[in-house]
Amino acid sequence: MQKEDKRKPDREIRLNGIRLAVWANETDGRRWFSAAPSRRVAEAGSKEAKYYTTFNGVADLVLLRAAIDQAIDWMNRQRDQQSAEEE
Repeated sequence: MQKEDKRKPDREIRLNGIRLAVWANETDGRRWFSAAPSRRVAEAGSKEAKYYTTFNGVADLVLLRAAIDQAIDWMNRQRDQQSAEEE
């Protein structure tokens, strides 16, 4: 079993069951981002939901693309803010 990262994402985008979690990372003084997409599925008769990293059909992919676009915009704003702070 793989150990889970317990820290919360720096940004989380949710669109109708599609989730894109974004983390800011730093290596050798350079800031970079990673993202993990997932799809939430409610289990019938249970309060628990399961999360999958596969997406079904065009509708899921359209939502994932919209989440990715939002994440890119957020990452660019973070980069611009960091650049302004360094000046």
